[in-house]
Amino acid sequence: MLGILSTLLLLGQEIENSFHIPSYEQRTPSVVFSSSLYPISQEESHIFDDFTSEGLVLFDMETNEVLYSKSAYLSLPIASLTKLVTAGVILENYEDLSQIVTTPELPSDHVFGMSVGMQRGLQFTLYQLLKAALIQSGNDAAYTLAIAHSENLDIFIEEMNSFVRSLGIRSQLFNNSTGLPVSGV
Repeated sequence: MLGILSTLLLLGQEIENSFHIPSYEQRTPSVVFSSSLYPISQEESHIFDDFTSEGLVLFDMETNEVLYSKSAYLSLPIASLTKLVTAGVILENYEDLSQIVTTPELPSDHVFGMSVGMQRGLQFTLYQLLKAALIQSGNDAAYTLAIAHSENLDIFIEEMNSFVRSLGIRSQLFNNSTGLPVSGV
C-alpha cells in the first residue's frame, strides 16, 4: 500500500515540477496536506479563513496534526478526487506503466466534462493515461484505465470500493472511475 501512495506522491512531485503551482492564497482546495514542500504552521493557518469552499481540512502529514478545519465532517461530493482511487487501483495492479492500452468506445454518459480528446482505437501507455487522468482531469483517460484493467466498469468499481476499504475508508462508495455525477444514484 505504501508503494502506491509513494508512486502517487512521486507523480504529484512530477506535476509540481511540470506546472506552476499557485500559492495557497490562490487555491480553494477541499483538503490541503502540509509537507516540507509547503510548510505551514498552526499560527499561519488563519490564511484559510477567507476561503469560499464549503469544507476545508489542513493536515500536516509529518505530525498527523489537523492544523485547520472548516466543516470537516460535512459530506461533500469528491468529484475528480475519484481519479486518485482509479490511479491507486491501476498502480496496485501494474508494475510496468509502459504497457500499451487501446482506447475503447467512450460512452458519452461516462466521459462528458473534462476530456483530453481521446478517440476509440488510439494507443497510450498506462503512464500517459495516468498523467492525463490526474493532471488534466481527463474523464476519458480515467474511463480508459478502468476498461483496460477490468474490461467491465462494474467490476472496476467493485475494485475501487475494495481498494478504499483496504485503506480504512468506509464512508465513501464509488459508482464510476471519474467522479462525474451519476443520474439516479
